[in-house]
Amino acid sequence: MNTDKSGHAENTDIEVPTRAASTDGWALRPPREPVDRRCLPWWSCQLVVAAAVVVLMLLGAAWFIPAARAWLLPAAAVAAVLAIPAVIVVPRVLMRVHRWEVTDEAVFTRTGLLWQQWRAAPLSRVQTVDTDRGPLQRLFRLATVTVTTASAKGPVRIEALDWARAEELAHRLTRLTEQRPAADDAAAGAAGSAASSAVAADGPGMAGPGDDRDGT
Repeated sequence: MNTDKSGHAENTDIEVPTRAASTDGWALRPPREPVDRRCLPWWSCQLVVAAAVVVLMLLGAAWFIPAARAWLLPAAAVAAVLAIPAVIVVPRVLMRVHRWEVTDEAVFTRTGLLWQQWRAAPLSRVQTVDTDRGPLQRLFRLATVTVTTASAKGPVRIEALDWARAEELAHRLTRLTEQRPAADDAAAGAAGSAASSAVAADGPGMAGPGDDRDGT
């Protein structure tokens, strides 16, 4: 775990493939693509809903438990007051932190708030690609692309994308992952042919222990 300049803890997760990262171009690095700006009202609405649930639960408990009203009502008031700056500040921080990028080799993401997580998932490990749109996401025309990989860390999620761009990204990832096995097989076949050619070229010029060149 590392700490960035702002003091946020960072958790880096690289899903290691069978080949070296330095030669495939997928080594962990800061993703370049930002999320859509409509993530601000989307995240704000989620926080408002969460805060409203907490406040209503405290008020409901105060209604049904009169003996506890002395501390339940102040707790509800404090929760409502704290929700106001959270709704304003947290979405802006999340928008600055969240980044993503997709190359021909890997999917890169950076997510989190206090604890940031960086992930680099090689396309050779991608199993499925899905797009999700919840009720609030549909309201703001946003979508989430979920990339399921062979990793114990779970799927890689790219949130707060314009839904047209999310569909385009899902199609691109599906196409790239379908092409990877063919490309890997071709590379393996070329390497095998080169090795066979090298062995064939060296064979006639190498005399073994049992060679008899003068016919005796």
